[in-house]
Order: sequence, then C-alpha cells, then structure tokens
Amino acid sequence: MNEPTWASRFTARLKRGSSVALALGALAGLFVVGVTPCPVAGLLGLPCPGCGLTRASVAMLHGDWALMLRWHPLAPLLAPIVVVLVGLEVGGFVWRDGDVSSAGSPLLLSRLTTLGALLVLLIAVGVWLARFAGAFGGPVPVARWW
Repeated sequence: MNEPTWASRFTARLKRGSSVALALGALAGLFVVGVTPCPVAGLLGLPCPGCGLTRASVAMLHGDWALMLRWHPLAPLLAPIVVVLVGLEVGGFVWRDGDVSSAGSPLLLSRLTTLGALLVLLIAVGVWLARFAGAFGGPVPVARWW
C-alpha cells in the first residue's frame, strides 16, 4: 500500500477542517436567527437534559449569574467540559490521517472523551430529573417550532 504524501494528508486535513468550520458557521447562524437547535425542545416542547446550557453559558459570560442559574445551574461545570471534549474530538477529526472512524484516534484520548462525555451526561440527567421534581426553579421553558 502506498504511503500518503504530505500534500495529500494536508489536503485531507484542509477538507475536514473546512467542513467543521462550515458546520460551526451554520450552527452559529441558527443561534443568530433564534432557531432552537434542540430537536427534543423543538419537536416535543419538553426540555432535554442540556436545555438551557447554551443560554446559561451566554449569561455566565455576561456576568449574569442569577440568570445563568435559572437556565442551567451546572453551566460553570458542564460548559468548559463540553467545550474541551468537543475541541478534542474536532481536533482529532481534522488532524487524523486515514479514515475518520474512532479507530484512527489515539486510544487514551478516545477513552478520556468517552468517559468525560458519560460523566457530563450523568450529571446533566441528574439535574434534569431534579428540575422536573421542582428543584432549581423547575424545568427550563422551551418553545415548539410550530
């Protein structure tokens, strides 16, 4: 099997990086026009475990801690974890040589991101269930798409 050249690896990374940039730009555009990208909230009208996390992170960045706690009380913990995990996966996707399956990523990084994502999920589901029971001001208000 022929070893890929530097130019072919660079071109592949450039294509993957461009696709990530395009996807992130499209997602940012949804936020600018006010479209809720959460399919659970948009279709069912029910908040998902991560509902309010983006709005809470924005409030946190603006220094509005009371509003941040209303949208999602775990934003100071979950937002940085999510940013790091997504960054690691996007970086692995862009810089990985060969196929884009997880088999191409370093084993330790793959296990760390999987464990981190599981931890984030468990914490968010715990708070989500507590909010339905009335804790933290109750469930996050959401709007349907129609």
